[in-house]
Amino acid sequence: MGCVVFGWASDRFGRRLTMLVAAAIQTVTSITAAFATNYVIFIFLRFLIAFSVSGVFECGFVLVTEICGPTYRTYFGILTQFPFGIGAALLPLIAYFIREWQSLQLAISLPCILLASFYWFVPESPRWLMAEGRLDEALKILKDGAKTNGRTLPSDQELLEMMRSINEEEEEEAPPPEETEMSTGDKVQSVFKEIIILVATPEMRKRTLNIFYSWLIVAMVYYGLSFNTKNLGGDRYSSGFISGFVEVPAVVVILPLLSRLGRVKCYCYTFISGGICCGIVALISFTTDKDDVVWLTVGIAMVGKFLISMTFAIAYLYTAELFPTKVRNVAVGMASTFARIGSISAPYIVDLLGFVHAGIPVVIFGLASTSAGLFSLMLPETLNKKLPESVAEVERSAKNKKTRNVPMQDLNT
Repeated sequence: MGCVVFGWASDRFGRRLTMLVAAAIQTVTSITAAFATNYVIFIFLRFLIAFSVSGVFECGFVLVTEICGPTYRTYFGILTQFPFGIGAALLPLIAYFIREWQSLQLAISLPCILLASFYWFVPESPRWLMAEGRLDEALKILKDGAKTNGRTLPSDQELLEMMRSINEEEEEEAPPPEETEMSTGDKVQSVFKEIIILVATPEMRKRTLNIFYSWLIVAMVYYGLSFNTKNLGGDRYSSGFISGFVEVPAVVVILPLLSRLGRVKCYCYTFISGGICCGIVALISFTTDKDDVVWLTVGIAMVGKFLISMTFAIAYLYTAELFPTKVRNVAVGMASTFARIGSISAPYIVDLLGFVHAGIPVVIFGLASTSAGLFSLMLPETLNKKLPESVAEVERSAKNKKTRNVPMQDLNT
């Protein structure tokens, strides 16, 4: 729910405002959950925590990618995932020493107070302001950024002309609005127009469906491999720490690979390699006694988690690069919603099918991961490409690619 609501709100009301609201909800509900008087209240507050965390993380991520240029976008887009792995590794360490749930909840919630600093240090996205026609505000943020970085910008008039030309190009290619009285259905459609845009045109539809499927699979495999360690054996605190910590080197390793190989190859290879690791774990589980090779199976499963952590990090960056500014946040939000469907399914696969045999869940994860990797080959490469500003630009890039792939004799004909 948080992915959908905050993704839509971010594209409608701005990255900064939406992130600040989400941070306030996260801080209040996280701390309040430690004082819940019964299980129903605790679960309700946990729902609000998850609801708000989606807004903080995804709005912050999109804001980072929109502020960075093509050269630095890979590094900062991936490094935003770095603290996630550290947090995932710290949780079992803290839980090992703090066994009482209220104290544990309070210990992991108090740092949320630091999110208040966003109010003073986080600017609005100049790309979003430009897309909304708020050019003077975008110009001010660009000038502040240039001053901080010791850079010189073109004149204000030249920058404003550049921004106006981009907006005018998009308006020319968009159909003019009809001045008729809107029905109830039209009003509902206008509210959710950002979501509808994701599937309204051929290239947008292809990208959207492919990305939604890959996010569903990457989250299912990511959380499934974490949960399935209990079926494979080993101490849950140690396995939890390793499962979280493998994300830290995964983020570091993927950076040079993304710059060298590009998004598509890295996305495909990590998906398929993770699937192969799942297949190996399944083979060992079906052919040997798990108690005899527990660390081998857990080790290979963690290699799979390492690879899928790479895929998850790429997914955020790649999705932000595939979609235009006006629907970028809602695209990431909706993709993350499908990821939550995958993560919701993971414990059922692990608990219900893993009860029958520990190898069954990893077979499912392996096949699903491999299929998502193969489908990703249909997506375009975005390495060192500028972020698309409009749907028209996305569709035009697809047409240009088709034209380049047509043999010269066909063009002459």
